[in-house]
Amino acid sequence: MTVVVGYLWVAPPKEATVAADGTVSWPGAHRVVGDSERVAIAFAQELAEASGDRLVGITVGDDLTAAPQAAGAGLARGLDEALIVRMPQAPGTTQAATALAAAVRDLGDVRVVVIGSAASDTGTRMFGPCLAGSLGWPVLVDVLDAGFDDAGLWVVSEAHGTSRRYRVDGPAVLSVSVASRTPRQMGLADILAASRRPSRTVTAEALAVPPIAPVVVRGRAHVETGHRLGRVIPAADADQAATELIAELATRGML
Repeated sequence: MTVVVGYLWVAPPKEATVAADGTVSWPGAHRVVGDSERVAIAFAQELAEASGDRLVGITVGDDLTAAPQAAGAGLARGLDEALIVRMPQAPGTTQAATALAAAVRDLGDVRVVVIGSAASDTGTRMFGPCLAGSLGWPVLVDVLDAGFDDAGLWVVSEAHGTSRRYRVDGPAVLSVSVASRTPRQMGLADILAASRRPSRTVTAEALAVPPIAPVVVRGRAHVETGHRLGRVIPAADADQAATELIAELATRGML
């Protein structure tokens, strides 16, 4: 069986250049495995080793982000195998999730997909649900721990300051918390070992990735900061305070 981890080979945020119109670019930046993806790889590696599964890392991107160096960077962090899915252009969240789902289906024996908490969605946290929807699998977010036993997959996730333990029947997508694992530092031995591990590149066309209409940014504008009125309603009489609050909201058209 196989454990898959999706990862990004990206330019560090601190090396970004912001143009006057708000466009962000990374000209000449040195690319690395993303911070949350390092956590995801460490999490998936531990999960695969405990269950005796092989660990396959998949990265999706255009000619720049899905380069052979992306495979080497992932293999050096402990992957057994790396798969690069090359798209004709830089994919958005839905496009990347659809391509990753196609690659997972092509592998055929995957029982869990691990992704980082910030995977390919600019902080919207939509990549995991999009991926799970494409696969028809359940998704759990803010995952702290997971493992396999005789009954199948168990998962511990965090919600509102409390941890919850789940039992999952069948394969699942796990979006892991950055606090779940501490990525280890790579050494020269890891880099040398990476050169002996298999990697391959496949196109989106070969995987029959369905076309997804991209979301086009039509414009950018700064959001004006709202002004607080500083209106304080005395709370000595709870009923009176509630009445005043309702009246105030109604006056301002909020009710």
